[in-house]
Amino acid sequence: MKKFLSLLVLLAFVFNPFATAQAVEVDEDFCESSSDEEFDDVECEHWAAEAIYQLLDEGKIEGRDDDEYEPDEFMNRAEFVKLILEMEDVDVDAYENEDEPYLDVASNDWFRDYVRAAFYLDVIEHGTQFRPDDAVNRAEAVKMLIRLTGEETNSSETSFSDVDDDAWYAKYVEKAEDDDVIDGYSDDTFRPYNALTRAEAAVIVVNADEENWF
Repeated sequence: MKKFLSLLVLLAFVFNPFATAQAVEVDEDFCESSSDEEFDDVECEHWAAEAIYQLLDEGKIEGRDDDEYEPDEFMNRAEFVKLILEMEDVDVDAYENEDEPYLDVASNDWFRDYVRAAFYLDVIEHGTQFRPDDAVNRAEAVKMLIRLTGEETNSSETSFSDVDDDAWYAKYVEKAEDDDVIDGYSDDTFRPYNALTRAEAAVIVVNADEENWF
C-alpha cells in the first residue's frame, strides 16, 4: 500500500509541478478516512485533496455542482475574493451601506457583498470594472491574499527565473515564497500570469492558514 501511495505522489508531482512538498505528501490515514469523498473528481490521492476537503469541511469552499469540484479548472476573480474573505472571517455585511464600486457587479450577483468589502479593504484595485468571471492569475492571487492579511513585504529577490525584481508583483511573490505559501514549477518559474486553478487556490489558502496569515 505504501509503495502504491508513493507512486501516486510521484505522478502527482510530475503532472502538476506546482504542487508544494506539503501538498503532495499523501497521508495514508487521510485516505483511509476518506472513503466518502464529496467530489467525484477529487479522490483522496489527488495532490490537493487534503486542502480541498479541509476547506470543504470548514465551509469555505463548495463545488461547481453537487458532485464535482473541478480542481483543474481556473478559479475566477469573484470566487477567489470570496474564498480569502471567508478565510479571514470578514464581516461583509459591515460594508452594505457603502457605494457600489464597480459597474460590472450587479446588486443581485452572488459575489456582490464580497467584492464590495474587498474594495473597501483595499484588497482589490479601484476602478470601474472588476471582471468577476475572469480567471484570477497567480500574481493577482498572491497580491490579493497579502493585501487582505496585511503581511509585511520587502524587496528581496525570489528564486524564480521569471519574476523580475522590479515587477509589480515581485514583493508579494517573494513574501509568499519565503513563508512556503506558494511554490513554483519544476523549471524554476512562477508563471505569474498563468490562471490559478481551483486546486492551487485551495492549497495556497491552506498553506497561508498554516503560516498564521489569517
